[in-house]
Amino acid sequence: MRSDNAEPMWPTLTWQQSLPQTGDYWVHEYRCDPPMPADRWPVNLQLNDQTLLLSIKDQGQRIQFLSRQENAPDTEQITQPKKHQAWCFLQDIVPAAGQRGDSESESGEGPNGRDQPLCLLADGLSLATALHLCEQLKTRYALTVIAHCDQGFPFPVKPARFLLPGFPPEAMGAATLLEDWGIPNRLCARQGQPGCFEGDLKALMNQWTPPSHWRLFDVTRLFA
Repeated sequence: MRSDNAEPMWPTLTWQQSLPQTGDYWVHEYRCDPPMPADRWPVNLQLNDQTLLLSIKDQGQRIQFLSRQENAPDTEQITQPKKHQAWCFLQDIVPAAGQRGDSESESGEGPNGRDQPLCLLADGLSLATALHLCEQLKTRYALTVIAHCDQGFPFPVKPARFLLPGFPPEAMGAATLLEDWGIPNRLCARQGQPGCFEGDLKALMNQWTPPSHWRLFDVTRLFA
């Protein structure tokens, strides 16, 4: 993770459209001029607390944000993370994901492609960040996503097609998009949402132990 506070040189972002999603979410899309590829954008980019980077399209010509707000934010509202004041980029994520929990891996390196599966944990709107990382890393890494949200999800919850070792069998809800990408995933909520594990990520980890060779990366911490 980068420690400097230098502001990146941003392209001009021009709003194009806002698309309603399930669960009162919105996807706001902007045109980038000039285009800027995904590895140049910080993965923890946010327009405000309710609008986080979701996807980079067409070789950086379009950028999408997942939001809880119907009105597209002004791009002048781009802010850095509140506490650590550091952007995090794709090339920073893979070494950071070489940690299991809070302990360093023996090698000090990130996961070795599909030999060490990477499990992304996401709470609330940071699911957008997990989806962005999956889109960028899905061809290189074996990924799993566990997401928690009590306000619903920006997609219909569907029965999972992929099994997860030891996962509570009553919790079989998943995001179809991730499964279409070949990525196993599960959803958690404390409001009794059908198909979801009833509880937050902490409660889940008290009942479920991921395989020992998995690497865990909590994307929510990027916005702490």
